[in-house]
Amino acid sequence: MIIPILIEELLKAGVREENIYLLSGSGNHRKWTAPQLRAYLSPAIYDRFAPAGSASRVLNHDCHDPENLVYMGTSSLGDYVEYNRALEDSELFIYTGTVVVSNWGGMTGTGVIIGFPSTRSMTSTNGFPVVGHPDSCHANQHTMMYRSHKEAIMA
Repeated sequence: MIIPILIEELLKAGVREENIYLLSGSGNHRKWTAPQLRAYLSPAIYDRFAPAGSASRVLNHDCHDPENLVYMGTSSLGDYVEYNRALEDSELFIYTGTVVVSNWGGMTGTGVIIGFPSTRSMTSTNGFPVVGHPDSCHANQHTMMYRSHKEAIMA
């Protein structure tokens, strides 16, 4: 629902459509297939950004592709920070995600750290030493260890 609205707002603001890319952030999960992306985005949006016979502007994040990953340093908590190159190369990067209650850190969809990391970066937040730690599994979302790691990486 939000993607068509964002596209139209970007166009109204003067962004040229050929400069808009849709990047699926599947983290370390498998990449979506073209038919799945088409169904998710809608045929109209998918066909508009991935026209037959042309280069697609509907892309999948690949957590294993060194060409499209950039090392950004370490967080204040020592997390390895390596993410999709689009985060650094884009003039504007808009992240949307499903927001649902999570045991770790309050809500999902709270940042690109889950959708666009390298495999090595994902272990900083989703490895057992963080996710399985008792300080990541209590009721106060503002003081959870997991959320602290997410915030340190975003900083």
